[in-house]
Amino acid sequence: MTDQAQQRAFVRYIPICVAAMLLAGSTGIAQGQGIISETFDTALNGWSTYADAGNLVWVQGGGNPGGAARAQDEGSGGWWGFLAGPAFLGDRSCAYGGTLAWHSKTNGVNTAGNSQPDVAIEGAGLVLVFDVPNPVVNVWAVRSVTLTETSGWKKTSLTGVAPTLAEFQSVLANVTALKFRGEFTSASGGDIGFIDNVAMGSFTLVSPESTVACTSQPVSLSVIAAGPNPLTFQWQWRPTSADEWIDIAEGLNTDPLGGPIQFTAQAVNSSTVIFSDFGDTSESSHSWENRCFVADTCSAYSIPATITVCPSDFNCDAAFDFFDYLDFVASFVANAPEADFNADGVVDFFDYLDFVQIFSEGC
Repeated sequence: MTDQAQQRAFVRYIPICVAAMLLAGSTGIAQGQGIISETFDTALNGWSTYADAGNLVWVQGGGNPGGAARAQDEGSGGWWGFLAGPAFLGDRSCAYGGTLAWHSKTNGVNTAGNSQPDVAIEGAGLVLVFDVPNPVVNVWAVRSVTLTETSGWKKTSLTGVAPTLAEFQSVLANVTALKFRGEFTSASGGDIGFIDNVAMGSFTLVSPESTVACTSQPVSLSVIAAGPNPLTFQWQWRPTSADEWIDIAEGLNTDPLGGPIQFTAQAVNSSTVIFSDFGDTSESSHSWENRCFVADTCSAYSIPATITVCPSDFNCDAAFDFFDYLDFVASFVANAPEADFNADGVVDFFDYLDFVQIFSEGC
């Protein structure tokens, strides 16, 4: 029996425990609409209430999903609501033609007060109001209104006249208050309202999902962006969360700190960027963060997504598990070219040893 045959025979009987270290990870799509958004996932972030609302609190698990802002009617008169935090104030003129979106929920609804606006934008000495259908009790209502003078906005009250183009744009250029209705019933009893997922901007943006990359196949990241105007894209990356963001170049990109990160990028100015050529296949796993800068009249960064290059992902299924070990052994026994793990031109026991070492480190 040749030395190579002996090596393969030995590998067939390697105990499974040598590769029992598996990847336990999670991924998710982080989504946000527009340029300015508030999901209330961690705090109220400067939001308050107006009129006779009391007990404004941040609720950690009561949102749609995640956290939300919650307030209760004090019963002293007036139609109360939620007042947006400082992030929504100031010059928001770039959002013209885009959308204002929010989610709301209430435990009390009746026909009284149908004349009350559901959202109001104040600025430049003007008040613009909008009416949407009443919500269903204890069900999250998803609202979205267009930020143009012809979409149904009125001045001062719901019976007022529509604003002109100049008036609408002057309000967006200097927003001093943004109000959302929280009370939908005139009945006594301290009705409760919630608000979540407020967004204001000229386009919608869905951020990419983190992924695991093997060394032999390309991997891509995508944003989903939509709006009335043409959009531009520029992907960026950084080696660690403590580093500065770097524009991804078309072609070869290397770690400016001299680390192991290396990749080739294509379509860096599009909604989908493609990564390949991750360097030495026998290196330990490594990762970096990526985001996309998207712009039209407004601009926004997607939520960062991580690419983890995992040499142990031998079968390139974006997961590190025991099937990678089994597939490597099968390739090794078959003397397949992909079993040349250390890329020295020969499939031998050193490839097996190198793979087991990397596999034991995980991803």
